[in-house]
Amino acid sequence: MAAPLSASHADKSSFSILLSSALLLRNMYFLAHLVDQSRCGCLGEIIIENSSLPCENYRMMMHYASCYKRLQFYSFVSITQSLDVRMKLEDSLPFIGRLPCCKSSQEAGIAFSDFIRPHGFLAAASGESRETPDGRSWEFFFNTWPFEWLCQYQKNDYVRHDLIPVVARVSVQPFTWREASAAREPTAKQIEHYEWATGLGVVDAFAVPIHYPAGDFGLCVSIADHWIEDPSERNALQIASMFVHQRCRELGGQTGASSAPTLLTPREPECLRWVLKGKSDTDIGRILGISHTTAHFHIERAKKKLGVKTRTQAAATVVSLGYL
Repeated sequence: MAAPLSASHADKSSFSILLSSALLLRNMYFLAHLVDQSRCGCLGEIIIENSSLPCENYRMMMHYASCYKRLQFYSFVSITQSLDVRMKLEDSLPFIGRLPCCKSSQEAGIAFSDFIRPHGFLAAASGESRETPDGRSWEFFFNTWPFEWLCQYQKNDYVRHDLIPVVARVSVQPFTWREASAAREPTAKQIEHYEWATGLGVVDAFAVPIHYPAGDFGLCVSIADHWIEDPSERNALQIASMFVHQRCRELGGQTGASSAPTLLTPREPECLRWVLKGKSDTDIGRILGISHTTAHFHIERAKKKLGVKTRTQAAATVVSLGYL
C-alpha cells in the first residue's frame, strides 16, 4: 500500500510533476490516487503556484478533489481566482452576437450551455411562469440538465422545495443559491436537496429573475462547480442570461420551438409522472383506473413521439418540456 504523499515524503516539485503527468495522460486512477493521498495545503499550494495549468485539466483535477473531499470550498475559490477561468463581460458579447442565428429555444439553450461550460458551469435552464385560469403554470424554454438529474429532481419532489424559484418570484436582482440559502433556515427537505446537489458536484447556482407585467416572471439558472462571487462574472452571466431568455421568448418559447407539446395526449404525461416516481405499469394502471396494458400503451406511444428509447428518458423529456 502506497504511503500518503506529504511535504515530508515528497517535495512540492516532485509532487507537481506527478500531478502534471496524471493530467497530461488523463490517467484517472492515478489522478484520483494523488488527490486522495495528498494533504489539502500541499495540493492547494501547488495548484495555485502553477497558474499555467490548462483550464480543462484544472476542472478535471478539481472534480476528483471534490469527490474525495480533500479540499474545502475555500480552496475552490482560491484556485479559481488564481487561474483566471472566470467569465468576463467581454466573453458574453460574441455569444450574444450569435443568438439571432439560433432558430429554436433548444438551440439557444445548447449555445448558452456551450458558452458557460468552459467557465465552470455544469448546466442551465430557462423558462417562465404564468398565471392561468387553472393556476400558475411553468414552461421550460430549455433545460440542459442530464436526464438522470431531472428524473431524480422530480421523483424526490425537490421541485416543491427548491429555494431558487421561490426567491425568484419576489426578487428583481440576480442571486446565487448560496445567498438564497443563507437568508433562511432550511427545512429537512431542503437540506436533503442540498446534499443531493452537492453530491452531483454542484457548488453554487446563479439565478436571473425577469419580471413581466401582471405577475408573470421568467428565470434563467446556471449551475456551477464553484462559488459565484466575482462581480465581473456575475455581470457577464446576468447579461447573457437575459439575452438568451429574450431570444427564447422571441422564438415562442418551448411551444414554438418544438412540436412535442401538441403531440402528447393528456394521458401520456400523466402516466409518465408516475414513471418518475418509480411506479410499474400495474401500479400506474391501478392509480389511474386503467388496465396495465393501457398504461403501457400510453408510455410506449409517448416514447415514440418524443424520439427516446427508455421510459425514464421519456419522463425526463416531459419534465424539460414543462408538462410536469
